[in-house]
Amino acid sequence: MIAAALIIVPVLIVGAIAVWPEESADVSSVVILPPKVYGAESAGDAAEMISAVLASHLKEISGLEVKVSSTESADAAVLTSLTSDSGILRLNIEVIDTRTRKGIWSNAYQSPTAQYPEMLRVAGEGLRRALE
Repeated sequence: MIAAALIIVPVLIVGAIAVWPEESADVSSVVILPPKVYGAESAGDAAEMISAVLASHLKEISGLEVKVSSTESADAAVLTSLTSDSGILRLNIEVIDTRTRKGIWSNAYQSPTAQYPEMLRVAGEGLRRALE
């Protein structure tokens, strides 16, 4: 019984921290910067989809101006990186308040290469929920 509690309690704590809302920021415009790519050359092909998919999810938020790879200023910047290693893709997403340089939200997603489109969809939904 105690052993089970010692396993379950840390998992619950990590889960609570993962969904705990970070400091909210007043974001009316966001720029999605090109992803940084690490690992196999094939990751570059997968990286081309990131900005467009994330932008399509963010455009569902009414009143949010979404810019892709723009040099124009915005309230927040979406920074992404994609790492490919042994058939596994890891996507890191971080949203930074451009005025304070503080992080608003971040998360990492990982999947086998074959399931990358589904992982990217889930990541886009997570980003949209974070900025709603």
